[in-house]
Amino acid sequence: MVENKERELEEMYMQFQMLTQEIKEIQTQMEAMQNQAADLMALKVDINEMKKVKSGTGSYTRIGPGIFVESEIKNTNEVLVTVGANIVVKKSVEDAHKLIDRQVNSIQEQNMQLMKMLQMQSMRAQQLEVEMEELIEHQKYLNNLRFTNNHGNR
Repeated sequence: MVENKERELEEMYMQFQMLTQEIKEIQTQMEAMQNQAADLMALKVDINEMKKVKSGTGSYTRIGPGIFVESEIKNTNEVLVTVGANIVVKKSVEDAHKLIDRQVNSIQEQNMQLMKMLQMQSMRAQQLEVEMEELIEHQKYLNNLRFTNNHGNR
């Protein structure tokens, strides 16, 4: 019986460790999504600021990480948006804002789903922790009884 309880405790501890790892992964995903939403909101502000720039104004255009070229802004009413498969289309600033808003909303919805998962996994981890503590206390109690019975019968 003692061996079964020890095995049960080991299995519970392994489940607890797996849950803890899953919780960390969910938290990492949530943080990345929050950063992505913040980047999109900053992009929206930048697009608004671009509308204030006059046509013909010089600028620097990023062509890669840390690499820029000098360029000239010709149209501040439209932006180029990647729609996938290396295809770029022109969008009005207002349409770009709507697109960004949809992306932010999608991220927030996904984040809410992750939050629910996080809460469920956290509750399960807490429950397992309580069950392990109860099992350990029960085991201590049984060991104490055995010790008392073995030394009391001499």
